[in-house]
Amino acid sequence: MSGAPGGASLLADALAKGMRTTTEDGTIRLVARDAGVTDIGSLERDEQIGEVDIGINSLPHLRWVTAFPKMTALAAFACNLESCAGVENARALERLSLQSNRIGSASPVARLRSLRHLRLDDNAITDIAPLASLANLRRLDVSGNGLTTLRGLRLPRLETLRAARNRLSALGDACGCAALEELDLSSNPLTTLAGIRGCRSLESLSLSDCGLVDGTLESLGRLPALTELLLADNSLTSAALPWVTKASTRLVVLDLSNNALEEDEEAAAADAEAEAAAAGARVDAAAARAAARSGPAASLLPALAPLSLLAELARAA
Repeated sequence: MSGAPGGASLLADALAKGMRTTTEDGTIRLVARDAGVTDIGSLERDEQIGEVDIGINSLPHLRWVTAFPKMTALAAFACNLESCAGVENARALERLSLQSNRIGSASPVARLRSLRHLRLDDNAITDIAPLASLANLRRLDVSGNGLTTLRGLRLPRLETLRAARNRLSALGDACGCAALEELDLSSNPLTTLAGIRGCRSLESLSLSDCGLVDGTLESLGRLPALTELLLADNSLTSAALPWVTKASTRLVVLDLSNNALEEDEEAAAADAEAEAAAAGARVDAAAARAAARSGPAASLLPALAPLSLLAELARAA
């Protein structure tokens, strides 16, 4: 093992001194997180290493991964990486975490056909089409990049896709992910939701802070498995609610906070107060207003004025 050039802290030394544990499958897990690493050094080939966590360091490259040919999990987040070139040689990888770097291209990752979980969030990636080759991928996080489209991303086994905080205006091929159960598109300037129509297995959908207006929800379509719909921080009014009811009858969680529903909330609160008063209960107007704003999804879905439920919430408060 070579000495540290110019006083640099070597990855080889950090791994040698780091925490070493044995996993359930008998391989070794190495952890050298936040060890001040700035260079690589000489790493000896070791086929017993199954997992490596070297997050929060400063790595010049990932070409050293060839030293661990049986490695199935690599965490190199917040490592000041500008490229993930070299990672394509870690062919056994099933889980890869490269979030919070400065990576501009995902192309090297496209050769890792065994990948099941991939995190590339908070980088500088503008094209994820190369990832379409990852047929075994189950979870993908590309939030906080510079994506303008999801076109080309057709992953038949993908179950979770997080693409928040990008520049998406439309969804492209999101509907090509037939097994998708969780989709997070929050904080994107979406103008249409048409690409979601084909996601028939979708259970959770986040569209918060997307600049949505009432007409945008018309393109949402029918999502029969949907149980959670997050629509906070948009510009929706009560005119959008019929499209919500058409999307799914199985909603358990519905978030419409911070939209243009104040007038609807005031009316529902007033009705709840009147009904409760008629029943002989004293109602706090603020509590009724809060109930109208944050009540269960069931209070909005069957009809736009479920007064008995609102009254019960007001009584409970």
